[in-house]
Amino acid sequence: MRPSFARAAGASAFAGSLLIVVGVFQFIEGLTALINGNDFLVRTQNYIFTFNATAWGWIHLLLGLALGVVGFFILKGNVVAR
Repeated sequence: MRPSFARAAGASAFAGSLLIVVGVFQFIEGLTALINGNDFLVRTQNYIFTFNATAWGWIHLLLGLALGVVGFFILKGNVVAR
């Protein structure tokens, strides 16, 4: 095995693992926002985004799911996921 190939395989394994971990955390954050609703959200008068906690929950839920799937396919060696 050439050193450059081993380094590339290690970097891909690290990237896939990191994507899966971040995706799981984002998914949990989205579930928390959907389950708890607006009970944990700090509101200010001049908030720059007008989404409520449910909308942010769905955004984080779908983003976490997408990140986890991409990370899984990177670990499987799928070229399209890269």
